Amino acid sequence: MSSQYEETYARMWQALRKLEQDKTSPSDPNGRNTRPLVAKGHLPQGRLSEHAALVNRMMLKGMTQVDIAQVTGKSQQSISQTQQRYGLPRTEEK
Repeated sequence: MSSQYEETYARMWQALRKLEQDKTSPSDPNGRNTRPLVAKGHLPQGRLSEHAALVNRMMLKGMTQVDIAQVTGKSQQSISQTQQRYGLPRTEEK
């Protein structure tokens, strides 16, 4: 590849990287998304998914993440992520 093409390619590559970086902002220099997750207590008021509602009921009964994972056939990590995503346990909504 000649130096003319290398320079053109490098310039186009940098322009594309900048364009993609602008789409994913705010992010750190390593490309990880640093947008804050919704903090507990600041969750939008909405209905829980079927899975989240089940996890919520079990947590309100005092079950641990490991117990819930065994009963539902999910991983403990899945239960943990559901708990964080929905801010569980929540009190029963009427």
